[in-house]
Amino acid sequence: MHFPPETRRFLAELRGHNDRDWFAENKARAEEVFYAPAFEFITEFGRRAARAFPFIEAVPKKVGGSLMRIHRDTRFSKNKTPFKTNMGISFDHQGASCDRSPMLYVHIAPDE
Repeated sequence: MHFPPETRRFLAELRGHNDRDWFAENKARAEEVFYAPAFEFITEFGRRAARAFPFIEAVPKKVGGSLMRIHRDTRFSKNKTPFKTNMGISFDHQGASCDRSPMLYVHIAPDE
């Protein structure tokens, strides 16, 4: 279970080109080096962790799953860059709200 070097490279380039045009031009690449490895990790981690953490959900989906969205909510932020430059994966407790329940979190960034 690992992420390819291209995942961090993509995030590093996104940090330097954090705009919608660059992301649109690199959408196919994002699918290949960001989303696909994330979903593979989520699926495999969920399978391996099931015995130790039976109530943790591993959901490989873009929306409503374990992968946090890459688009930032800029409505109330001074930082108007449209994309996060990290990958956040949250394995939440089944059936509970994420702000008051146990969870596991994975953070991947070019320099972290």
